[in-house]
Amino acid sequence: PEIAQVLTGRRFDLIVWPFSFEEYLIAQGIHVGNDDPYIKFGAEPGRINHYLMQYMKIGGFPEVVTESIEMMRLQYLHSYFLDIIYRDIVGRYNNVNISKLRDTALFIIENISNPINISKLAKYIDISKPTLYQYLSYLEEVFLLFYVEYFSYGAKKRLLKPKKVYIVDVGLHNALSKASTLSYGRIAENLVFLHLKRFTDRIYYWQDEKGREIDFIASINGNLYAIESK
Repeated sequence: PEIAQVLTGRRFDLIVWPFSFEEYLIAQGIHVGNDDPYIKFGAEPGRINHYLMQYMKIGGFPEVVTESIEMMRLQYLHSYFLDIIYRDIVGRYNNVNISKLRDTALFIIENISNPINISKLAKYIDISKPTLYQYLSYLEEVFLLFYVEYFSYGAKKRLLKPKKVYIVDVGLHNALSKASTLSYGRIAENLVFLHLKRFTDRIYYWQDEKGREIDFIASINGNLYAIESK
């Protein structure tokens, strides 16, 4: 049973995220202190860029970050994914087609930072739209994936527009994607989302009629910020 169902009294949820880039650098033994982005990390720009590229490749799970053997990193990431699917979702819900759930998760993971077309995805996976919505909600409940709505003051317009999707750790995306090369643009966008997620749940995207887009509209402390990732 869920912890919330068996415990009474006050409950405080604390979300523990994978390492941020700053925490990743600390784990690599790089001192973090000053406000200047390069003095702060105690290293020259070239060295910081090297670590940033590594971080964009392996993500921020502590066990993966501290592992030096590439094959072990991949093994950890594949194991995390299987644990999420089989233990966190299949072990909790009875009405799940494991193969279809796994295919849904893998498709979404491979297409991070993109809008989800529910009709096309349901047809591709060969499941009904209600079942797809259910599987997507499961993947969000276990903190594997997050969905971002279109920014609009009208609820109807937000509901009519597709949601964009992001993953909790880019290392999982890289380990599970079938793409032959890394899409650093989409990975960077996902990392910006994860950074914003530490401060607010009110994160949206915006697009005009010509397809021009702003990656994020974030509401933080009552202020709206328009953020483009490159």
